[in-house]
Amino acid sequence: MAVVVFGTAKAALKLDSPDDFDISKFMLENDLADDLIGLSLVIVGSDAFAIERQRLRGNIDNCHSLLKNKLMRHPPAYALTRLPLDELNSWLTVSVKQPPLDVNVCCQSVRQNEATIYFDPLGAATISALSTLQPPAVNSARIPIESPSYISYHRQTRTQIALLDKLYSLVAIDGTTSMLHWMVVDIPAQELASSANGITKASYIPFVPLTPATCSPFALFLFSQPASINVIPTFCDDLCDLREKFRIEMFKQRYMLRLRALSWISVCYDLPYSYHVLKAATNSSLNSTLKGKTSVSKTAASASSFICAMFHVSNHHNCPLSTSTTVTAIVPFLLAMSLLLIDIY
Repeated sequence: MAVVVFGTAKAALKLDSPDDFDISKFMLENDLADDLIGLSLVIVGSDAFAIERQRLRGNIDNCHSLLKNKLMRHPPAYALTRLPLDELNSWLTVSVKQPPLDVNVCCQSVRQNEATIYFDPLGAATISALSTLQPPAVNSARIPIESPSYISYHRQTRTQIALLDKLYSLVAIDGTTSMLHWMVVDIPAQELASSANGITKASYIPFVPLTPATCSPFALFLFSQPASINVIPTFCDDLCDLREKFRIEMFKQRYMLRLRALSWISVCYDLPYSYHVLKAATNSSLNSTLKGKTSVSKTAASASSFICAMFHVSNHHNCPLSTSTTVTAIVPFLLAMSLLLIDIY
């Protein structure tokens, strides 16, 4: 955006239509070529950080419109293109906690500070799978589409408690396979501004790519409900066929839901998460050794060789784990998944 300042015109200004304004023609017609006093140039960006900052300050907010454009031009995963984007009318704020870490794993030093990381679907953001072991914090500032000034996208037209009888559903899936990781239904409208408090139908399963040194998209969707859908059967707590065969477009159609907001991020099986897996395997090995068992010890060594090889560290390297911080134990089924890959490869 350019701001141009001229001296006082010698006669009444001649101004063409603003829609096809030509500043060079304007200067010539009004004899302003020698009267330029000042010029300022402002670069206006549409990066995710700037937009979110504007949203938090209560200024113009059209984040979901930018999401539509990105999904149409560069969809990060096929599962994110199966839903009608014209139904979007809100922005979904999702965050996870990054634990502190200062360790050596696979012959590499890994350090990270404790932090809150926000999902950034408008950028190419990534997070460690270590940060997804606990459910993310989710909230949304919803725009009532019934409002006559809805098209303005202004904060004053927003409300989190406009229709107290409105209910919402939150669904989290693997963006590549569509496997269900989390489902909360019957979330009251007044809860959207703070957290997604509702009825859990599918308990949270941490999202982790199957293969070390790879990343996969993790997606969350917010739907509005026409009525309570508490009749939905509760899903299994761990991995099962019902979760793996879940299809979000069929779920939406069956319960007549409308897509209101979505967010996603790329989750990586990186070195911090690798330390988490190998530390748990080592602890299991030590416990088994005390009980006179050796098979688990061999499995732990195999896990280290397999995972570190994916990060281009060969078997002849001796890469002991070391730490100056305490890391919590891994969720049991995630360790089982990692060890299962060893047998496959």
